[in-house]
Amino acid sequence: MLLEAFPDASEGELSRRLAHLVRKGTCAEVAVALDLGRALVTGGGEEQKRALQTENVLGDVCEAVIAAIFLDGGIEAARRFVADNWRERMLGLLEPERDAKSTLQEWAHRQGRGAPVYGLTERRGPDHDSIFAVEVTIADTAPGVGEGRTRRDAEQAAAAAVLVREGVWKERG
Repeated sequence: MLLEAFPDASEGELSRRLAHLVRKGTCAEVAVALDLGRALVTGGGEEQKRALQTENVLGDVCEAVIAAIFLDGGIEAARRFVADNWRERMLGLLEPERDAKSTLQEWAHRQGRGAPVYGLTERRGPDHDSIFAVEVTIADTAPGVGEGRTRRDAEQAAAAAVLVREGVWKERG
């Protein structure tokens, strides 16, 4: 789909577009749009029901639906499902998002500062609703910190903080 929609795009641009389309958040958006959360059953109370509506769980459910369609109907059925539910998202993304961690790694390399190193500094909250705090260090650069609902999100936030502070990116949002 990406090659057909963006035949002149570079490999890097296609890679960024793909990363956006397959990330947990996009899969969770599809799950919400299809109301897949309604089909999840739990024996617990309200807290456990809310736990089933997190981005992580909904993203996993969406991935499981694609696998079930593939196993039941084959690759063409799975392709149709993906095309039906991702094509507009793919076409609506005018510019592919730049991944903060990749951008930071490229910047650090160009500056001769070595690879960024990420370390988990804190995890708080219940397992189904945790907040992660991460610090990224790079030679000759002040550390960056970030928080997120997943460790990956926290690493992205920490990388973005350094990119903004160093003037590589403008403040977002």
